[in-house]
Amino acid sequence: MVMLSPIAKSDPNEASGGDILTGQIVTVKLFTNLVKPLKSQDYERVIDIYLPAAYVNDVTKTQRFPVIYLLHGSPGYPKDFTSNGHWQIYLEQTAAANGFVAPILVAPDGNYTQAAFGDSEWLNSDDGQNKFEDFVVDQVVPWIDQHYRTIASAQGRVIGGVSEGGYGAVNIALHNPTVFSNVLALSGYYNNDGSGWARKMMGHNKEFLAYNSPLLFINSPEAQQKFAAEWQQQHYFIGSGLDENRYTTESAEMVDELHDHGISADICQVDGKHSWALWNTLFIAGITNIFGQNHQGPTAIPLSPQRSSL
Repeated sequence: MVMLSPIAKSDPNEASGGDILTGQIVTVKLFTNLVKPLKSQDYERVIDIYLPAAYVNDVTKTQRFPVIYLLHGSPGYPKDFTSNGHWQIYLEQTAAANGFVAPILVAPDGNYTQAAFGDSEWLNSDDGQNKFEDFVVDQVVPWIDQHYRTIASAQGRVIGGVSEGGYGAVNIALHNPTVFSNVLALSGYYNNDGSGWARKMMGHNKEFLAYNSPLLFINSPEAQQKFAAEWQQQHYFIGSGLDENRYTTESAEMVDELHDHGISADICQVDGKHSWALWNTLFIAGITNIFGQNHQGPTAIPLSPQRSSL
């Protein structure tokens, strides 16, 4: 059962400087029983959605749009991308400068109440009680496709995130290559041993840890047999700061592994700390890479006659 509860709409045009049109931020709540409630009986999860200017101003509703699914870090919240990063503004500016239509942004809530700082790792927990990966793949994505004018295919979807969310984006994309063809992972880690905050979600099972450690999973014979062909259809943009220690080294290692398996991947490493200042720079580089002329990723397409959405 899926329930929609509208919360609020806001207009970010005020922060854009007036030169670049921006669209509309819509905050909704989605009922789910895939993960434990945030409060004792609160099974609704917040999702922040940014509908770009081209979507909002398409009065004829004749186009469907790509979608970037954004996974926040720990600690973090869905609103971080528009409130702290102002990514809706950078998105519109970069799209206008590079000649592509801005996609929809979707940021779900991945906080886990039983771990420090809500750290869920965006995965299905070892004990089976919390299925954050399934929440994103099996509930959020279909709901967005049903309610908005999206390109409802792997080629029309990007999954991305920062820090914990950067890890989660790569982990989920490798597990679900027929759902996400494009990945935008910033300051992620990819050899996840389940230490620290992640322990309550990941436990101690070595097979489970390896399944949720992208640097190990990609070399699994079982995974290669199952996903090798689909992985060839994916493109990864992985970014980090030059002095982010583990995030720096594992980002480079992840891109090397992707290349070794014949998977399209680009890396961008620049000066900067683990912060929104760094992630803003990498986000601009990432969407230019995925949607611009170099990669020529998904773009808005005409809406089929039989489809109707908001």
